[in-house]
Amino acid sequence: MSRPSKNINAVQVRKLAEIGATSNEIADFFEVDRATIHRRFAAEISKGRAGLHMRLRRLQLRAAERGSAAMLIWLGKTMLRQGEAEPEQDAEFTVVIHTGCDCVPEDPTAGHCHH
Repeated sequence: MSRPSKNINAVQVRKLAEIGATSNEIADFFEVDRATIHRRFAAEISKGRAGLHMRLRRLQLRAAERGSAAMLIWLGKTMLRQGEAEPEQDAEFTVVIHTGCDCVPEDPTAGHCHH
């Protein structure tokens, strides 16, 4: 025989998720197992967390609109995929000038053939 189902308010589950409560915290609040919360209220938890995410984004955008340089940079990096520019590296290269002579000079830095 299974245990009697505990009366858990779905609206309250969603509201707890909206303020950032974890599944474990919600389960502790209602004094039930975490699996019970997930099994019976997955949709409410998902909606609550989506609401939290939207509110946080709204607040971040407002902070950026008020001129928060840190928030503008962070949003640029995360939402617009902007990043730090890679510094250009000096490329090493060798210039070879063909003089028509097939010999190898004793001093390659001299730049000319002794023949």
